[in-house]
Amino acid sequence: MAPPVIALRSTLFVLTALVITPPYALLSWMVWPLPAKLRYRIVTSWSHLIVHLARAICGIRWQIRGTVPTDGPYIVLAKHQSAWETLVFQL
Repeated sequence: MAPPVIALRSTLFVLTALVITPPYALLSWMVWPLPAKLRYRIVTSWSHLIVHLARAICGIRWQIRGTVPTDGPYIVLAKHQSAWETLVFQL
């Protein structure tokens, strides 16, 4: 992909995120009185939306390799080379 196209897609993603994030931030304060599970679903929907936009606008793809435990709590360790893990871990 040509660099100008990448710059255009990146700019579109950032502008979209800038429009979407403030309402979600306000919403995250407004849902405080709700039950914890419902609050979690509402607040983490922002991460789902941002990851979906990154795929749709920027073409970012990701996959899980190996197994992920589903039968209780577990700890995930990441290198944190970017903020990407923070968003995707909520999925």
